[in-house]
Amino acid sequence: DRWQRWRETRDQQGNVVMEKSISIVLSIEESSIRRSLNQLAFNVHTRQGQDTQNRQNEPADIRQDEVLEAFSPYLPDTTHPRVILNYLETRAGLLLGRGNGIYAFPHRSFQEYLAACYINDLIDPATEYSEHIQKDPTWWREVFLLGIGKMSRGGLGTAIAALQTLLMNLPDEKER
Repeated sequence: DRWQRWRETRDQQGNVVMEKSISIVLSIEESSIRRSLNQLAFNVHTRQGQDTQNRQNEPADIRQDEVLEAFSPYLPDTTHPRVILNYLETRAGLLLGRGNGIYAFPHRSFQEYLAACYINDLIDPATEYSEHIQKDPTWWREVFLLGIGKMSRGGLGTAIAALQTLLMNLPDEKER
């Protein structure tokens, strides 16, 4: 919510200027921006996890085209891509520029939290978590824990159901 508020800045002459929130600039709902960020984080976390040879504990590199693809439903003309990239990097601090059109989330836990938010918004997050944990428990551990923590804030029933789904789908001891 804080990064969406209007912000007071100064122009080149030193005059106070109120910078509009990105949802107003792009004429889209804040929830759409959040869904785009969640999906972007999930996509890059999944991609990063598939590279088992070069995995690192830092956030994934995110190509500019991946950012623009995540926001493409809300970018009606050619001026908006530069606006969204500039806003996410300089105003919101949600992405850090690494140069040459490469970005990253400020910290991998931020990437993991947004990936968990993406999964939590799916129709059947319990099954989705279970599938990811079974394939690669180490890589998806933090995403799962963050997702369960977020689920429990809406009531323990949903979180417990997700845990039960995971426990029912664990491999037998002899399969490990």
